Amino acid sequence: MTLLWKEKLFLFNTGWDQYWNTNQYFENHPYLIEKAAQYLGDQRAFLVGIDSVNIDNTSGKDCPVHTTLLAREILIIKHLCNL
Repeated sequence: MTLLWKEKLFLFNTGWDQYWNTNQYFENHPYLIEKAAQYLGDQRAFLVGIDSVNIDNTSGKDCPVHTTLLAREILIIKHLCNL
């Protein structure tokens, strides 16, 4: 069986996983901005992952990165470790 993938996988290694299992993990975590999500969509991403608590800024109620990626059916993975 041969699998052909035209889509792309993007993993963001910010180093934030070093704070896993601490209170700091949930405070001031790295995240993507909407413009980055639009770029990833334009690049035909299939999956986007990050090594922090969320791919969006959690200080507000808006989730522009989730909204942009999921509208294009791009999978999101959070809480990655040891990238």
